[in-house]
Amino acid sequence: MTVQNISAVTLAVKDMAKAVDFYQAKMGLVVRYGGPT
Repeated sequence: MTVQNISAVTLAVKDMAKAVDFYQAKMGLVVRYGGPT
């Protein structure tokens, strides 16, 4: 059995702003949903 796709990833972080910056700027990922924290 192989993974066909991943529909969601949830991570717990201490500093949301830093985490979002890292995953967007360094990893090239797109935030699809983000509510108030």
